[in-house]
Amino acid sequence: MTPTLSTPTHTTHKTTTAAPVSAALREDQLLQTFHELTEIVSETLGHDHEMASMVAARLLRGMQEKWGGGHGPKVFPAPDKYERDAALRAEFNGTNAETLCKKYGISRSRLYQITSVKPIDQQTARHP
Repeated sequence: MTPTLSTPTHTTHKTTTAAPVSAALREDQLLQTFHELTEIVSETLGHDHEMASMVAARLLRGMQEKWGGGHGPKVFPAPDKYERDAALRAEFNGTNAETLCKKYGISRSRLYQITSVKPIDQQTARHP
């Protein structure tokens, strides 16, 4: 028996309608999620493929039982940014903003927010 994924809904003015999702698409989504969970379990816990597949299957079943039918998160929250932010603060030297922004995929203004450093005015930097 193959479990099903919840159908996404769109809310407009107190009316909820289900977006049409075919059984084949749900099956593809379920299979993709299973493979991704297997990879995560294998990489993070160091299990061989067979053990990772068993753990992933149990995780997926638990997720479906807990969140199936539209109950629960539609999207998982992003990982905590604490480690990234700490690395940014450690690496930032005032002159490598462009490099760090590219490396971490953030804007210059976000970099300065994280590092609590205001951008140096280019005019002031050239003429102290």
